[in-house]
Amino acid sequence: KYPQSPSRMTPATQRFGEAVLNQTLTHSGHPDLTQHVLNATVKADSRGVRLSKEHRDSARKIDCAVAAVMAHARATDLAAQPHYDILQSIW
Repeated sequence: KYPQSPSRMTPATQRFGEAVLNQTLTHSGHPDLTQHVLNATVKADSRGVRLSKEHRDSARKIDCAVAAVMAHARATDLAAQPHYDILQSIW
């Protein structure tokens, strides 16, 4: 589970953006992910910066972009844990 609270999504969005800008994160070019990233806007408010739809009722989906941010956060969090090397050798 990955709650989509601002306290989790704000740092996750920041790290995702940094990884893209630093070219340490790429994707396969899947058209749905590409479109959802293009549909997303960055929302900045008192709780931080995170992905958002252009407006609440927009039909332009961003689900794949949000899922990518969450997946990147989980992967980088897991990789930072000391037991990661042990788990990686098992898989």
